[in-house]
Amino acid sequence: MPTMAILQERLGDESELGDEAPDPALPPRALPRPEATIVPEVETDAAKLLDAAVVVAPEEAEGVKAKTARFAQPELKGSTSMFSRGSLDSSYTGFSGGRATGAADIRLLGQRASNNMDSNIQELLSFQGQKYLLRASNLCSVLHRFAAILKNSAGSAHTYAMSEEVTHIDAFISHNWVVSRALKFACLTLHFNFWPALIVALLLMLSLAFGQSWGALPLATTHQNGQRGFFCTVLVAPTAMLVLCFWHELLLLVGASCRCPKVFLDKTCIHQVDKKVQQQGIKKLGAFIRKSRHMVVIYTDIYLIKLWTVYEVACFLSLHSAGKLTIIPMSSPLVIFGGLTIAYAGTLAGQFILFYGIADEYVSAHFAYAVGGLLMALVLRQSARTQDSIRSRVSQFTVDACVCFCEDDRPVVYSSIALLMRARGQVAADASDQEALTAFELAVRECLPGALVASIGPLGIKYQHVVTVLTCTYLAAGMDYYFANSFAQSHVMTMSQVVLFRICGVVRIATWTFGIFPLMVALQSLWGARCMHLRGLSEMAFVWLGVVVLVLLGIALQQPVQYLHNMADEGSVIGIVSMFAILIFTTVLARVVFTGKKPPAWKGGTRGSS
Repeated sequence: MPTMAILQERLGDESELGDEAPDPALPPRALPRPEATIVPEVETDAAKLLDAAVVVAPEEAEGVKAKTARFAQPELKGSTSMFSRGSLDSSYTGFSGGRATGAADIRLLGQRASNNMDSNIQELLSFQGQKYLLRASNLCSVLHRFAAILKNSAGSAHTYAMSEEVTHIDAFISHNWVVSRALKFACLTLHFNFWPALIVALLLMLSLAFGQSWGALPLATTHQNGQRGFFCTVLVAPTAMLVLCFWHELLLLVGASCRCPKVFLDKTCIHQVDKKVQQQGIKKLGAFIRKSRHMVVIYTDIYLIKLWTVYEVACFLSLHSAGKLTIIPMSSPLVIFGGLTIAYAGTLAGQFILFYGIADEYVSAHFAYAVGGLLMALVLRQSARTQDSIRSRVSQFTVDACVCFCEDDRPVVYSSIALLMRARGQVAADASDQEALTAFELAVRECLPGALVASIGPLGIKYQHVVTVLTCTYLAAGMDYYFANSFAQSHVMTMSQVVLFRICGVVRIATWTFGIFPLMVALQSLWGARCMHLRGLSEMAFVWLGVVVLVLLGIALQQPVQYLHNMADEGSVIGIVSMFAILIFTTVLARVVFTGKKPPAWKGGTRGSS
């Protein structure tokens, strides 16, 4: 069954057509290039198919047409069941299916498209003759002052001036205005500032570790008159948090905001004062989505009951692969910001206990693990409830149940949805709007769960988020210990012993940071997703039980890891090789657990099609 590449057949080449309106009296193929036939390149990305075309000679086109005899019209007029499960050999790719669309498929459906539908599709998905409407805002401006622009939906000429004419959009921000500004700010900074925060934290940690090791930074004295480093433990996590929240402000400050992505925000990219231009922009919502390379969905419980946001995400999945869709549930900022705060507090508490002699290192470490583990378990439990709510809402999704702020917009959205479903061949060209809407509902129920898994993983939390929390806390504290202690003990250790001490220590804490601890978080996430009917004290007892089991498991795993570390520290080749082998094995296993199996490919098509 063809993918959205058929829209290229109906839209033609925008660059060739310019501002000229199509003549309904002429066949759609005759307008762009009267002496040639346009065949879209074979791509799996429907958005690229809409923008790229290859010119072939008319006689070659006739040869392609001759090969399409096996595609009979009755096959396309079956039911409205558009999706069938595929094998696990390819990742989920959205509404457009998992296989590349052949030129023969596209050409045949192009012949079936009516001129009226071609005109409507151009109106829906093309900026032809209205390229001045294609606008985007600088992300730094959107996030400025804790995303002040997201406080409310009221717009003005000033907010419209925050956008500029562009040729493409880096990210389409899909959200609901009733969601709090703080939550949207947290979701957007987590998505766009995550990697700068992690890189800055790593560079700072390495700088502080070597600075303490070389004596450039002072060391703290413990109750036993020993010396320990503390700069990494104290500074790395807060720095990562600050960069997460203010990286865009730094770019504005140094005049590097041009490096920020260009994003679509309805308040700034659609005129809010000039009603005529506003209506033109609203009608081009599908064209904005088509020109967007990525979509960021700020997901809350109300997302799937708002008609416009449902249309946005469905339209995006019709035009792009699910790999370009990022869904950020409201629990994600809670996991990363809350988890980082919890782990940081637990690490500081453990260091306080150690420095003041309240307990030895073994007790202080496990105290930090227990406190941090309990609080993280509660966060993961809340995340599990969010995922369960998403699945429940998706399974019960209906278009009629969606709320539209302005009911006058409902017929417009319904018409756009029906047009998309007909254009993609998911229903017959002469199907009623109700049949098209029913097909759309089935598509949402089938495809959004796969898109969600592809975006946030089967556990509802990403591996890189867990590793970032552990890197900024546990790994940072470990770097203080192994690098600072080795300097203090250097008068009784040879240089080779110091190097071996550091290498073995870093491998040990890296094993826990990248492998064992993430696996324990995955187990806690799976535990937290069970028995969702429990409430109150019974739920707390259930969560506590999971934490106790995991703490005992951690203690059990610590013994063999510590034994191998001691062997490696003494220069044993078997110990060194074993330590590296465990690091690699646990890291790979953790990645597999968090990624899960590739979601099945959902292939668009009617019954009886392949």
